[in-house]
Amino acid sequence: MSIFNPNVEKEDHMKKLIFISLLVLIAFSKAAAPDEETERWDDAVREATLKRMGNVTMIDTKNMSGLNFDGKGFTTIPKDIQKLRRLQFLSLNNNNINSLDGLKHTQLKNLQLSGNNIIDIGKPDFPNLHTLNLENNHIMHVDPEEIFKLFPNLKYLNLDKNPLTKENVDELRDAASVIDIKRGPYTTAIKIIADDIGEQYLPHQVMA
Repeated sequence: MSIFNPNVEKEDHMKKLIFISLLVLIAFSKAAAPDEETERWDDAVREATLKRMGNVTMIDTKNMSGLNFDGKGFTTIPKDIQKLRRLQFLSLNNNNINSLDGLKHTQLKNLQLSGNNIIDIGKPDFPNLHTLNLENNHIMHVDPEEIFKLFPNLKYLNLDKNPLTKENVDELRDAASVIDIKRGPYTTAIKIIADDIGEQYLPHQVMA
């Protein structure tokens, strides 16, 4: 015959409550904690601000107009980039970025992305971008109509060292000529750099 012990039952109940509470805390901390890439981005922005402004107490990263993060090992550009409201120049050459899809910034004018792993430009929203450097990536095709819709103020596009076809480059230049005519004679003609292209720039896994 078992003997009922209210103290044991109470202790078991408390253990269950503590266990459930720990599970909730762990789940909350995982949901609330920023991912490692975002933390690295924030740290890099703060470091760049300190280098520019010196030893200051208040760091106003929102007023940064230019950032150079070449060779920092980034794989993505955080989508909260629009928080840097005055950012006009961003250099991320020689990183491991593979996509621009979903990014948005209304003031960005110059974006340097040479030496990354971009296969497709995607659909970013950079309405004032006039310079885009995509040299030495893995872009196989650029839609000549889509590119100028995505970047209506584009003036300079570097696509050298990408596995593009000559036909695609010719289409891009023809589309640029049409845009130039629409913009009028007093605007700077769109310059497309894409002379060193071809299958030799395909990603290794595609070539294999």
